[in-house]
Amino acid sequence: MKGGVQALIFTGFIINLTPDSQNVPNIKLILVNKDNEVVRETMARPDSATVESNSPLPYRIELQLPV
Repeated sequence: MKGGVQALIFTGFIINLTPDSQNVPNIKLILVNKDNEVVRETMARPDSATVESNSPLPYRIELQLPV
């Protein structure tokens, strides 16, 4: 729970394995039910618009759950 609201929080790294810096798109998180129907979705901007060669870029995306 965060501030009394339930949330799913995902963290990880985007890793650029190429020799050049790369643009990083927004990150989309979609929560689906057992029938693969979208229940909730959200989009987050990465901390940086680019990720350098052979470098990780951490991300965090949060989806508040309905009560």
